[in-house]
Amino acid sequence: MIVGRRLVPRLGAWNAAVATAAGFVVPIAAANRLTPDPDALPDGFPATVLWDFRIASLGIQLALWTTLGVVFGLLAERALTRRTPPVRA
Repeated sequence: MIVGRRLVPRLGAWNAAVATAAGFVVPIAAANRLTPDPDALPDGFPATVLWDFRIASLGIQLALWTTLGVVFGLLAERALTRRTPPVRA
């Protein structure tokens, strides 16, 4: 949207929208062509190895996001409690 708004004075609304859409579609299409097919496995590749890799990846993701969440939660709580003034009765 920002790029489209900046292009409107030079290209007009319609041409800016087309240029912005092309600026999005072209890199996505290039990335799609350059990345390998997700099902591209050589013949005879053991399914157990693939399954173990997927389970290990899932475990790593779980550990990563749990750690990030807990650390962020602790740091946010610490920052918020430090800023709150004490309540006087």
